Amino acid sequence: MKRRMTTSSWVLTLAVLATCGGAKVQLDETTAEGHEREAAVERELAQKEKAAYDPNRAQLREVQPPRFDAATPMLISVNPTVAHLSAAEAHQRHSHQHQLAAIQLQAFEDEACKPVEPASRASCPSLIATAVERLPKGIRLRCEPEQVDKILAEMRCHLAFARARGYDSAYLCPFALKGVVASAATDRSGVDLTAEDASTTKILHALELRPPERM
Repeated sequence: MKRRMTTSSWVLTLAVLATCGGAKVQLDETTAEGHEREAAVERELAQKEKAAYDPNRAQLREVQPPRFDAATPMLISVNPTVAHLSAAEAHQRHSHQHQLAAIQLQAFEDEACKPVEPASRASCPSLIATAVERLPKGIRLRCEPEQVDKILAEMRCHLAFARARGYDSAYLCPFALKGVVASAATDRSGVDLTAEDASTTKILHALELRPPERM
């Protein structure tokens, strides 16, 4: 007597997951807007894959399990379109990852820009710097102590604005670079712009001789 068992086409499923579901979205791989676009593309692909699945395409297939008597083959139910469901799930997961990245980038900007007028986010901060001093990992924008908090707030906002837009130089001040961190000097003599990456530090050092324009 032939025994019947129902199973998915697991070989095809594993292949689809390996090719479509393995990549993880990196927060800074694109802009917030770019993540939104990618999310929309992945949603559309998920819908197409889901539409390609036909539940009525199930077929019985006879197989010989390696650990059973050779005289008792098994029948399994295989749907050749089931892999489309796995592909749809993979694209949907990727869409959710891009959507979350877009939300996170925008949230970072909104949080950093709380003290700054919305219209000023895209503007180069009004740096009232009396001098630009080189630091081991960046530069210090010298200013009066009473100006530090204002400049620091503007700097942090502008850096978050830059991150959400993929550090597109068309929008930004020359010091709005990936990896740059703004902090107040410990003695309140200015605002420090520093970076752990050596190439970014080199760019900041080049600004030592060319202070950012006051806007």
